[in-house]
Parts: sequence; structure tokens; C-alpha cells
Amino acid sequence: MAKVRMQGREYDLDDLTLNELEEIEKRCDAPMEDVDFSLGKNLKVLAHVLLRRDNPKLTAEKAGQMTLRELVGGDVRPPARSSRRTTTAKARPKAKP
Repeated sequence: MAKVRMQGREYDLDDLTLNELEEIEKRCDAPMEDVDFSLGKNLKVLAHVLLRRDNPKLTAEKAGQMTLRELVGGDVRPPARSSRRTTTAKARPKAKP
């Protein structure tokens, strides 16, 4: 996965806990590999989840009040869409005899 810089700190998305990953997927209504972080609502979710590590009292509302410049420290390009492909246990079709 990608690394993102928010408020002067670099976050490696591979370090997301399973709880954080689940929260992002639920709130963005998509699997992580399909979440488009160029959309404001998804970027707000990511910012809230990551910045809450250092500030547990940070609310989603407060995260949403940040400007892009405040969030990323001058570089206002949102993180690229995740290109991670997972290998999850999925039911496979049975082989034909």
C-alpha cells in the first residue's frame, strides 16, 4: 500500500490495524483496494482514522474542518488511490470432474 504524509508525519497504510482497516472500509462503503482517496469524504475518513492515533479525542467533525493545506502541510494532492491487491480466502468454484 501507499504511504501518506499528514500534518508532517508519514503514515504507511500497511501499518493500519485490522480495526482501522475495517473502519475505513465501512465508512467509505468499499473494500480498501477500491477506496478513492481523491474524494473528500474518503480523505476525511482516512485523516480521522490516522490522526486519531496521536489525538484520540479528534472527532470526525474536527477532522472535516481541516483544510487540505493543514492536513498535508502545503502539498494539497490527496494520496493516490490504493493499488493494493489482497489475497483473501475466497470460495473457489469446484473443479469439474
